[in-house]
Amino acid sequence: MNSRQESPSARCKACWGLGAVTGICLLLVAISGIYMSMFFQPDPVEAYKSTKFIDQAAPLGQFARSLHRWGALFVITLMMAHFVSCCLRGRYRTPNRWTWLLGLAMTLLICTTVITGFLLPWDFRSYWILQTITNWFDKLPAFSCLFDWLFYKDTPNGVVPTGRWFSLHAIVLPLMTGFCLLAHVRLFQRNCEVEDKPACKPSKLARTVLFPTVILGLILTALFGNIQLDAADPVTT
Repeated sequence: MNSRQESPSARCKACWGLGAVTGICLLLVAISGIYMSMFFQPDPVEAYKSTKFIDQAAPLGQFARSLHRWGALFVITLMMAHFVSCCLRGRYRTPNRWTWLLGLAMTLLICTTVITGFLLPWDFRSYWILQTITNWFDKLPAFSCLFDWLFYKDTPNGVVPTGRWFSLHAIVLPLMTGFCLLAHVRLFQRNCEVEDKPACKPSKLARTVLFPTVILGLILTALFGNIQLDAADPVTT
């Protein structure tokens, strides 16, 4: 056997480390989101005002919003790194196929959650993100009606459906992601036990270097990363 070839235990630990730190960041995003939901009003008129209130008046509101926004970007980045790491180590093959497929499902769910989160404040960025999304899906005849309804149309008052976005962002998508995450972790642990007993754990390097570095980096970025909030203006480009 080639000495440079990774053992099953090393492959498990490498994937476990990136996946675990992604999960920790996802937990911080969820906690900050739950806190902000206490102040946010999912109404087309009040969404921007309540987001501004969170930024300027709510206790620790600016930090919570910054942590939530930057945390989502950290999750996407780490998730892509985890994806590449698993690809390079062949974790998509049997017996890890279902774990891999659940990971892909989570990737799609988290990306959709991020998109709906960007829409919620209904500021300058939200408006243009919505226009970009609707223009893209207009090119897909089979899905254009569904996505038009989901993101923009058929609201009782004929205006922006922030309530629908909020329900998806705060309830439906997190529940689906949480279910996939639990199943993903359980299957991963079972597969690691099959390949290398006892059950795999993150490596010492991941626990002592990767985890603290990423979490500290996220907190510092949330403290010092300034997020501008501009009211939606269809005239401004």
